[in-house]
This record gives sequence, structure tokens and C-alpha cells, in this order.
Amino acid sequence: MTENSPIRAGFAAVIKDPAIAIIEIAWRWTFGLVGTILFLLGTHVFLSGLKLSEGDEQAIRGHDPTMIAAALMHVLQQGGVLQSFFGILAAVAIPSAIVWIIAATIGRAATLRRFLPSSPVNVRAILSLTTARVAVVAAAVLAWYVWMFICAFLTITPEHANYPLYLLLSMLALPVIGIIWGFLNWILSLAPILAARENSSAIQMFRDTVRLARTHRGQFGSVSSWLGLPRLAAMMIALIFAVIVLAAVDSAAVAGVAITIVTLAYCAFADYLYIVRLAAYAQIARELPIATAATPL
Repeated sequence: MTENSPIRAGFAAVIKDPAIAIIEIAWRWTFGLVGTILFLLGTHVFLSGLKLSEGDEQAIRGHDPTMIAAALMHVLQQGGVLQSFFGILAAVAIPSAIVWIIAATIGRAATLRRFLPSSPVNVRAILSLTTARVAVVAAAVLAWYVWMFICAFLTITPEHANYPLYLLLSMLALPVIGIIWGFLNWILSLAPILAARENSSAIQMFRDTVRLARTHRGQFGSVSSWLGLPRLAAMMIALIFAVIVLAAVDSAAVAGVAITIVTLAYCAFADYLYIVRLAAYAQIARELPIATAATPL
């Protein structure tokens, strides 16, 4: 990395103003706490509504994967279970999405004001872009669900059910959907930087960001790659530690506490690297001329 490296500038910006990292971690963990509470409540409501027979309960508590899968299938075949599941899923997902949109909009506007104090922050555009990220996630899930339905229609008939082919076709769509979702999510996460540079609409910022990422993909790709390596290393260390703890500790409570602490430490480190990456992106954007209708990026 050179002296004017965006990564070096990103670390310098966060070290100079530690409140940036604190704000990033605060809004992410606020959403995480609310989402976890909603998830636990939804799980409790769903499980309390199930009617487990004595045989199903013994099979689920056993160690035979085949018996566990058979018991779960038997439970899910009960009348009204799927309706209850999707109802609770909506009751958990919709409030979680709303909380994430609010927290992400406030948090991103606050961090951008510290990154670019002399630039106005278009909060309305950030709100639109954040909402679009949620919409992209919902569209990806819906697309895979529709694809699974099509695969079931093609491979499962009343006379014959080809489950291996169904699973193969279902999994084939995951990489495609994942790549499209990843690209759109990355563009939408980068676009708020332009919200602090110009006062155009969210759609125009999205288009400008696509052109910006295409014309300067080397700079953005370098930042993402270099900062992605320590995050991947931290993830591997956390997974190895979790496996060691599960194998060495007999107490489920102690293992749960240890894994929770390591998970939170990893999340804090990952959030720190993310805000450094955003600061590096902001450095790249700061060095570019502001585009106008007559001046393409």
C-alpha cells in the first residue's frame, strides 16, 4: 500500500475519530439485539403451538439424524403448522426489516457526516437506498422459492418423485441468485457515499455508483480484497475455537457463553473492518470529480 492508499486513509480516519467505529457497531448491534429478541419470541410461539407425540419427542431428542428428520417431517405435516410458521416468520421478518432500515439509515448518515464533514448528507436518499437493500434480499428469497416450486413441478409427480434431481436443480440457482444479490447489495451499500457528495435522487445515485464501480473497479476491488482477508482469517479462527470448545467442554452453559463471547468479538472486528472499508471508499470518492449531467464519471 502506498502513502496515499485508500486503505491507509480509511484506517487513519477511523483511528483519528474512534466515534465512527462506535456508531457503526452501535447501530448494527442495536438491530442485532432487537432481531435476536424477535427471533427468540417467534421461535417460542411456534414451538409452543406444536403438538409433539411421545415418539416424535424421543426421536428429536435422540442422536439418529434419520429419525430426527422423520420426526420433523411428521410434525410439519400437522394441520396448520405451515400456516403458523409463515405467519410467525412474517411477524418476525417485517419488524426486523423496519428496525434495520431505521437503524442503518441513522447510522450511515451519522458516519458519513464524520467522514465528509464539509459535504451535505442526503438522508432521504440513504433511506431509499437502505430500503432497496431490504427489497433486494426479499426478491432473492422469493426468486429461490419460486425456482424451488418450479423444480418440484418438474421432478415430483404423483407417480414418481425424483428427490435427488429436485435437490440438484434447487441448488443450481443458489450461486446465480447469490452473485446477483451480492453485486446489487454491494452497489447499494456503496451508493450512500455519493449521497454525501451530491443532491440527486437515489436512482441517479445508484446509476452513478454503477458507473463509478465499473470505471474504478480496480481501486474498489483492491480495497475489498485486502480488507476481506483479515475478516476471513478472523472467521476461521472463530470457527476453530468454537469446534475446540464444543469438543473439550462438557457444560453446555459454559460452551454457550464462550462461543457467544467469541462471536461478539468477531462481529465487532468485522464491523470495524467494514467501517474502515467504507472510509476507504469515501477516500476514493473524495478524490473523484463530482459528476454532472454534462460530465460523466
